[in-house]
Amino acid sequence: MTLRPLHRTRFLLTLGGLCLALPGTVQAQDYPHADEPIGTVEDVYDGHLTPDLAVSTFRNID
Repeated sequence: MTLRPLHRTRFLLTLGGLCLALPGTVQAQDYPHADEPIGTVEDVYDGHLTPDLAVSTFRNID
């Protein structure tokens, strides 16, 4: 009768280990807009951004 809890514990430990190990194997994709030029803080608050520069600036806010 003590075999069932042992199997359940082993299963849960294996499942937990897989859940911790698998996210590390997934590679992050490169962000396609990372190299775009962005405006400065002063440009944003002064309203001197062109529409294209405003889009790339607000798209790349982290």
